[in-house]
Amino acid sequence: MKKLLFLLMFPVLCFGQYTLIPDQNFEQALIDLGYDSILDGQVITNNINFIDSLNVSNNNISDLTGIEDFTALKYLFCQNNPIGSLNLTQNNLLVELDLFLNQITYLDLTQNILLKNIYFEGNPLVGLDLSNNVNLIGLWGNGSDISCLNIKNGNNLYINNFYLSFTPNLTCI
Repeated sequence: MKKLLFLLMFPVLCFGQYTLIPDQNFEQALIDLGYDSILDGQVITNNINFIDSLNVSNNNISDLTGIEDFTALKYLFCQNNPIGSLNLTQNNLLVELDLFLNQITYLDLTQNILLKNIYFEGNPLVGLDLSNNVNLIGLWGNGSDISCLNIKNGNNLYINNFYLSFTPNLTCI
């Protein structure tokens, strides 16, 4: 009887985990990419936790809540969206992050130590701490509102792309 009960519950245990996706535009992008099928505010976690590259650019997404369950994510491209905040502390395999033209004011990348390239041009980002990002080779922040940037990571000899033009508020590097 116990075996029968376990077998009946097995599909619930394996496929019952969902990730909340409150932004309908984000979920629609996931549907368009084939990772979800119903616009219902959630996606089956097993459908997304293996994804290593995600491009949701130009989708009018304002909230990427749920991105934390994309645990295999290495490349995230979300250009030209009105995203205001972003929590990537659980995405510690990220290598490349493209946030070009969003509305991000705060970004914590201290857990993303594998990051090599970061694009944050055109964001009202005030400060950025990259002191843990020892693999950094490229940083693009032209036209941002950044005022303080900490790149004291002990390994800046390998940064070969460093673009912070048109950042009049930048007073502290």
